[in-house]
Amino acid sequence: MLVNFVLRQPKLLTRLRNVGRSPTIRQYYKPKQKEAFFDVEGVVTKDTVLFRYEDLKKVRMKNFLGMSMLPLWAYLGYFAYTLKKKLEPFREEVSTNVRYNFLLDNVTKAGVGVGVGFFLFGVGLTSYWMVRTMNTVRKLVLRKGGKYVGIQTYGLLGRNEAFLNVPVVHCSGIQHKF
Repeated sequence: MLVNFVLRQPKLLTRLRNVGRSPTIRQYYKPKQKEAFFDVEGVVTKDTVLFRYEDLKKVRMKNFLGMSMLPLWAYLGYFAYTLKKKLEPFREEVSTNVRYNFLLDNVTKAGVGVGVGFFLFGVGLTSYWMVRTMNTVRKLVLRKGGKYVGIQTYGLLGRNEAFLNVPVVHCSGIQHKF
């Protein structure tokens, strides 16, 4: 009898199923008029936020760490580049030992290449994080009228307030699996 009562109450049954679960709230744009989604002229009466990623602290921290790599790798590159001059006074001391002489020759020959490599690696690492921060989307807004999508990125220091308006016909919504 209790089972029949529970099964006849749809709201009670739904509540029993969702015990312990957090309530879900839709976080994406879902148009009410689905047949008019592709022909949105006049359907959208106000700006609608399609996507928002507001984590300024995390983005700035990643950008700061990425930009701090340039001085670190530049110093390592400079040290390796100038290592030949610093090791020349020791050449006479190790000329009698074959093993140490071999190691000193390898270090002096490879120092310039390793120094340039360290510096270029640091430039590449810093450039990657700067470009990544500048292209991280902060907000995606469907503009009034539905013909344009406004894209706001974080910018170089995370304080970009400008929107780039792109026609909707130039946008696609493909999610790639990584």
